Amino acid sequence: MTLSSRLSHACVIALIFCFCIPSVAFARDDLPDPDTIKAAPVDEENPVRLVLIDVTDKTADAKSILGGLSDELSENPQVELVEIRPVILSFVDRKITKEILRTGDGREQSGEDIAAVIAEHNLDGLLILDAYSGGRKLQVILFAPDGSEADEQKRSLKKRKRISGSEREKVAGRIVEKTIPLAMKKREALAKQEREAIEAKLAARAKADEFGDDGGGGGDTAVAKTTKSEKKR
Repeated sequence: MTLSSRLSHACVIALIFCFCIPSVAFARDDLPDPDTIKAAPVDEENPVRLVLIDVTDKTADAKSILGGLSDELSENPQVELVEIRPVILSFVDRKITKEILRTGDGREQSGEDIAAVIAEHNLDGLLILDAYSGGRKLQVILFAPDGSEADEQKRSLKKRKRISGSEREKVAGRIVEKTIPLAMKKREALAKQEREAIEAKLAARAKADEFGDDGGGGGDTAVAKTTKSEKKR
């Protein structure tokens, strides 16, 4: 077999490979199956992201309480406590003070700003802590990603300016219990968006393939008609 014959033979094989086995020549598996996109469960690998902010009028009244509750939450493997300072700065940028966050009306009117801060720091929830009546009473509010109040805890503490082990365990336990559904709702919404985006891309590809098939047939027909008209001339 001559060199030119070998080259021709190789070209024929290459054409057959490309056009008869498109799934190999042109990979189409770069997109995952939409049905495989699921919301990640809340666990040690995918903890809920929270921040705990003290809005107490007299910070000294809440120092020990804040520390105890932060430690309790940090010990839970399903919780990731986010650094407070960047979140505080986001509130400062929006002119949201702790005085505003301490009142029901202030929190309600600041819902959009709270939601924006939560989104900015990719949080599953935002917590504010207020120790009042000289540190004898404790209020902990959990905000949902949309900026609304998802839960409120009010407790009379056994010791002034202190939170016992059992008290902080109960408060932290309820925080986690109420945050997990918020996190799952957020994750399921994101998973749905991702599935829909993949489905849209797959649908677009299918239409493109269909258009290509129709276009090829249409092109042959057009050529045939042109040939006939030229013959008439």
